Amino acid sequence: MNLPYFISKRINTADKGSFSTIIHKVAIASVALGIAIMVVSFQVLGGFRNNIKEKVFSFAGHIQAKKFSLSNSFEEEPFSLTKREIGLLSATRHVKHIQEFAHKPGLVNRNDEVFGFLFKGVAESFDTTTFRNYLIAGRFPKLTDSVKLFSNEVMISQRMADRMEVGIGDRIVSYFIMDPPRTRSLVVTGIFVTGLDNFDEQTGIGDINLIRGLNNWKPEEVGGYEIFVDDFDRLGDADDSIVEQLPLEIYTEIVPEKFAIIFDWLGLLSQNVFILIGLILFVACFNMV
Repeated sequence: MNLPYFISKRINTADKGSFSTIIHKVAIASVALGIAIMVVSFQVLGGFRNNIKEKVFSFAGHIQAKKFSLSNSFEEEPFSLTKREIGLLSATRHVKHIQEFAHKPGLVNRNDEVFGFLFKGVAESFDTTTFRNYLIAGRFPKLTDSVKLFSNEVMISQRMADRMEVGIGDRIVSYFIMDPPRTRSLVVTGIFVTGLDNFDEQTGIGDINLIRGLNNWKPEEVGGYEIFVDDFDRLGDADDSIVEQLPLEIYTEIVPEKFAIIFDWLGLLSQNVFILIGLILFVACFNMV
């Protein structure tokens, strides 16, 4: 005998029009509504969390490889990997994509106001396909393969554009912090929005060869490598495999640990879901009883 079917059949044989029949229908509707709300809550929160994660990863990758340094500056110590080392790194288990980067802090003087500016230099290996989702106007800056013929194009956030009162095609003069300070006239070719204060507040994206020229780096030197993996759940295993392929003076930093505040906040959102599930299950069980 099918016990669940027998019980449901006995329940449904209540006299039509009786009070128990109305209670029965209300209970069924309540359980169905509770389950529907729970499913929708899962989908909305899951999509929100994934969206935030993708924004962070599109800016910083899953794992960053940089040279050891005692400095707390935004700038990284330059280093380079040979083609063989990069090939071995690309062939490491779980590694999907590698792209180089470097940072250079500066100041922008616009309309008699001074704004903080963090220039992020990227190369042709930068994953523009994923980042295009956050581009709301213009285009991605052109990149070059020569330190002497660097591109002066830059892409800034909508928040920076509003504060500086600039648009596509306008020029901004950046004073890069070094000894002695040096200036570069940059053309705004794109405007993006991520909704994350860490990146929208002062980050601009342009040609890494501009930074190489300012710092007198060699053409192959970088500030670091952003490494993307094919399975976020195996991030720890991927990091262990990557470390084995890198020289001793290079260390790795897992991005969720670097931006711990953001990911801890996402973890708190998950706890709210568990509380919601508990409440809905309690109501559903009460209605079924």
